[in-house]
Amino acid sequence: MAQQQRRSINVNIYLVRHAESCTNVIARRQPWHAQYKRLLYTDPPITNDGKEAAQQLKAALKAKGVKPDLVLSSRLLRAIQTAQELYPRRNVHPVCGLAETVGGTSNKFSSVKNQKPFLRHPERVKYRMETSALKCNDAVDKKWRFFMAELTPILLQLIATRRPCAKRYEPITVVIVSHSQWIQKFLGMQKRKLKNLHTFKLRLKLLLLSDVHDAVLVRPERGKETTTFFDGVAPKPADEADAANCKK
Repeated sequence: MAQQQRRSINVNIYLVRHAESCTNVIARRQPWHAQYKRLLYTDPPITNDGKEAAQQLKAALKAKGVKPDLVLSSRLLRAIQTAQELYPRRNVHPVCGLAETVGGTSNKFSSVKNQKPFLRHPERVKYRMETSALKCNDAVDKKWRFFMAELTPILLQLIATRRPCAKRYEPITVVIVSHSQWIQKFLGMQKRKLKNLHTFKLRLKLLLLSDVHDAVLVRPERGKETTTFFDGVAPKPADEADAANCKK
């Protein structure tokens, strides 16, 4: 008897580097002897310029008809804020394994309590979407392989709730807001400087092993699955608004 053909679902992922943060401003606009100021920030917010620049990417996504089934972000504040600027009416799900891969106080999760005053719609940020029993911490949060293990069951949850059932096998679109080093490691790129809001489009396949309860994500041949969707936004010169927004 011929083996039953397995179903697969196309998964379109838009990987976004977060908008300009306060520590980005310091790194770019302060002299070397003032770089210690970055240590004053734990889990920094995005700047006013970053919020304004995010509207350019928002317009580009809208022009291309990108309507995500899921909006995911790292647990760091600047990524969550960026996701809310792009899709203010959608729920944002901070997920473990998407944080910046390098150290430093700016790359440490603070707390939900500390983040809420900075969020446009705190009620639309849905923490704890992970399906793993492993508790998330700063070390686990930097491991993109952990995120990939989490992504498959997250997608299966989405498919299982689709109504009517006929729509279960339609393509899935996911917008993910993360960080420069994380994105480059995930994509296997040579290290280079990415502008804030630089966005890549990644095509994957979700191969269903048994209906909608078990599956594996399949990546095409490396280099053929990724394209640049948005080339980022060049920073503005320093201004009073940013100085006030990032004062420490």
